[in-house]
Amino acid sequence: MLTTLNARYSHASLGLRYLLANMGDLTSTTRLLEYSINSRSIDVAESLLSYDAKIIGFSLYIWNITETIRLLSIIKTVSPETVVVVGGPEISHEVENNKISSLVDYIICGNADVAFANLCQLIIAKNSPQEKIIQAPFVHPKDIQFPYQYYNDEDIANRLIYVEASRGCPYQCEFCLSSLDKTSWSFDIDLFLQELQRLFQRGVRQFKFVDRTFNLKIKTSLRILEFFLD
Repeated sequence: MLTTLNARYSHASLGLRYLLANMGDLTSTTRLLEYSINSRSIDVAESLLSYDAKIIGFSLYIWNITETIRLLSIIKTVSPETVVVVGGPEISHEVENNKISSLVDYIICGNADVAFANLCQLIIAKNSPQEKIIQAPFVHPKDIQFPYQYYNDEDIANRLIYVEASRGCPYQCEFCLSSLDKTSWSFDIDLFLQELQRLFQRGVRQFKFVDRTFNLKIKTSLRILEFFLD
């Protein structure tokens, strides 16, 4: 199971959809559920545990860390056998000092697109890693499946649709977490624009880009702008 606490209902987690898109053989048995930080922790815990999932993956952000700690405390108290995996920007750095560490079984640092699926495969095969902290290896962009098909009709009608043409940032601004990850790379622009076209055909008219440095490659930025102007 994949889940997170969004800041509000109108938000949809792009990160979770990337994980779902890259689950491989486990895709058909993986459920994605989203809640908001305004939901009562006890209600979210009851909802999640009602599915009797063996593994639950949580995506952590600055806006949901406090509520997620409260939620995980309930889940691990009621169902200690449930394997809890966390990842996301709020846990990928300074892991040892994070209070959430004691409430989870595994922490994935870095881009978990493929690493989460690999971890689930190991757990299901009863070959669980001994180490709690897992550093996700770099995966070439061409080996990452796009997630946009997992925006359903309700998402398109009622939620912000997040997209990204690139990840990372080459700069080292002291105030920004992105400076801790010194890599930056782009998805294949032709394939990305095909995904945008499919979303447009499904009725999406507002695209929210989450790129750290949208204009890092001017030619790529112009291609995207031309797509919208056409």
